[in-house]
Formats: sequence, C-alpha cells, structure tokens
Amino acid sequence: MKYNVNWIEKNMGISRKTLRYYEDKKLINPQRNAVNNYREYSEEDIKIIWTIKTLVGMKFKMRQIEDWINDPEEFDFYKVISDNVTELEKDYEAHKHLLDVARTIKVTGRIPTVNDVGTVKFEDFMSYVFNNWNFVDEKLYKVIRATNDMNESIEEFEKNSDLNSIIDYFRNIDFNNMKNLVIGTYYKILSGLYMYPEDNEIVLRIVDQLFNHVNQYYDGISIELFVEAFSLEIFEGDINEMNKRVYGEKGIKYITKALEAYKKYVLNQ
Repeated sequence: MKYNVNWIEKNMGISRKTLRYYEDKKLINPQRNAVNNYREYSEEDIKIIWTIKTLVGMKFKMRQIEDWINDPEEFDFYKVISDNVTELEKDYEAHKHLLDVARTIKVTGRIPTVNDVGTVKFEDFMSYVFNNWNFVDEKLYKVIRATNDMNESIEEFEKNSDLNSIIDYFRNIDFNNMKNLVIGTYYKILSGLYMYPEDNEIVLRIVDQLFNHVNQYYDGISIELFVEAFSLEIFEGDINEMNKRVYGEKGIKYITKALEAYKKYVLNQ
C-alpha cells in the first residue's frame, strides 16, 4: 500500500517540511507516482517515520537517529536510551512537582512566596516548596473536582456515580492523614458540598478536622473564636474577591454555615 503526504500529515502529524528533511538525509525513499508525479511513501517509509517520531519523543537527537538508521551495528543504542531514560525520569520528577504545586494553587488559591525575595535563590526556594509544602494529592484533587461539578439539583446529582465516590471517600478516609492539608483545601472541599445540610455527618467531620488542623497553629483556640476567625464572610476587598473566585459565593456562605453547625454540635455535646 502507498501513502501520500496528506495522509501522513493527517494521521501522523508530520509536516511536509519534515518529510523533505527525512528524504534529504536519506532516511526514507519515497517514489514518484507515474501519473501525477506526487511522492508516494511505502510501508517501510511509514515504519521509519513512526520510529523517528517515537525516538524524538524519547529525547533522541536527530543526529543520533540518523546514525542508528544508517549504521545500526556501530550505534550504541543501549547507552543512548539509558541516558535518555535518566533524563526523562528527571523531567518526570520536575513536572510531577510542578503539577503538585499547580493543583494545590488551583484548589487553595495560595501561591508559594517568600517574605524577603532578596534573601534566597529561586531554585532553592522551589526546592524548599517541593520538599515542605502540603500538597493536594491526586486522589483528593479528583474528589474536589467532582464536588465542584455538582448540579443545582441534589436529586439529579445523586444519580451520578461520582457522588458515591465522594461520599465513600469521606466515609472511609483516615482523617489523621488529612492533618497536613492546607486550610484552603478544607474550604474547597466544603464549598463543593453546599447542597448537603451543614449538619451532615461528613460535613461535621471535615470541619472537625479543620478545627484540629487550626489547633496545631493556635493551640487552645476556642470553638467560638475558631468560627469567628475562619468564616470567609468576614473578609472584604481583594481577599473577598479572591475567595469568590476560588470557592464561589454559595461556597463561602456554605462554609460559614458549616462552621456554625459545627460550633452548635460541639457546644451541645
């Protein structure tokens, strides 16, 4: 079977310019159609193009690919792929850290910064962030996204299997493992559950964990002061506008109600 340039562009994402380059380097050998003189690529050409694209994605340089295709016996493929795996692993770790930071910023609205920008190198600061920041893990991030996708009608949403995964997550979670979550993450979780009664068992457990989290930094804080200080409705100006963007107006009101319901629950014990 023969393939033309349009087929390769559409199905393999390889441009005409790149195909000409491969041809100039004698990596492929398209033949001319006898009728219209258009280039036609063989099955072997397609396999080579596919291989080149795969290797480029694995950090092979074109010079290395050319050497391997032209003289596979002399080319030390194992060494190059081993070196590239090391590089890809470094890239993966770097991108994984950045993804963790991005998810956490998206959830909490909090961007890592330093008080004295002139006292530390940026690389050192980011290294500190990667090693010490409280990140939102992938599983919790998916749960938070699911809560934010809830519809206005609780009856309608209860038909959605995502709801069961959210409820199961909070019913089965070891809340001791949530102690390192930043406060904004608790807010984000609560804001996504606004359709539920604020005295719901799961909601109360989340607020209870938030209260315990706050107590790590403000030892002995009273339940009254906790509710007063950590209700989002007390903020105005830019902070209020940011909170609206992150949690939504309904979410902000619901968080306040949830904190009040928790205070009532505690005081009635």
